[in-house]
Amino acid sequence: MQTYIRDVPNLENLKIGSLIGQHVNEADGYLKISQPHEKIVLLDTWNCTYCGYRNWARIVVIDNVIKSIESTKLEINEYRTANYISQEASNDAAYLSGYDYETVEKNGVLKVLAECLEKV
Repeated sequence: MQTYIRDVPNLENLKIGSLIGQHVNEADGYLKISQPHEKIVLLDTWNCTYCGYRNWARIVVIDNVIKSIESTKLEINEYRTANYISQEASNDAAYLSGYDYETVEKNGVLKVLAECLEKV
């Protein structure tokens, strides 16, 4: 899966055990939901190679090493336990809220998304 969590992207397929080589931050294409502590939990998107459908993955990073990657649904419980979410979440926020992207950005992607996920 493609992610933004590498110092120098090289199109390598990341897997459990891959070293990411840096700390994740907002400049890397993620929005910060909460402050990470011992582990970093990311919500990121991936596309199915067979059907092209966009999915969500939960990635756990400890000591700059990927410890787990699991397919998940973007639901409020996943959101609440994550530290960062891909900036692509703005698409979901716009879709779920019915707002255009400008309105989502103006109101705050994370705020709009959390409010929508609370209702689902």
